[in-house]
Amino acid sequence: MPALASIARPWFALGFSPADVLWALEHLPSGHLHRFGQDVRHPRAWAQHRLAFWAGHPPHSAELAERAERHRAQRVPRRNPGTAPPAEWYAARKALRRRENEFGGSG
Repeated sequence: MPALASIARPWFALGFSPADVLWALEHLPSGHLHRFGQDVRHPRAWAQHRLAFWAGHPPHSAELAERAERHRAQRVPRRNPGTAPPAEWYAARKALRRRENEFGGSG
C-alpha cells in the first residue's frame, strides 16, 4: 500500500479525493473507460500511466459539482405549495372582484 499512497499523494495535493483517484484509474478525462485493465504486471507503472492522462484536468468530483451548479442555475424556481401567493396575485384578484362587482349588477 505505501506504493499506492506515494503515487496518489501528488493527486491529493491537487485536490483529488480518493474517489477521484479511483475514477481516474478507471476512466479517461473524456469519461470513457480505459481499455485492457486486467492482468496488470506492473501495478505502479500502470497506475502512473493512467493517472498521467489526468494531468491538467480537474478532478471528476469538481466536474460533477460544476454540472450540478449549472443545472441548479437553469432550473425554474418553484413556489412551495405551503407558502402564500405573491403580492401581485392578491392585487390581480382584487381587481377582478372589483370588475365583477361593477358589471355584475348591470346585467
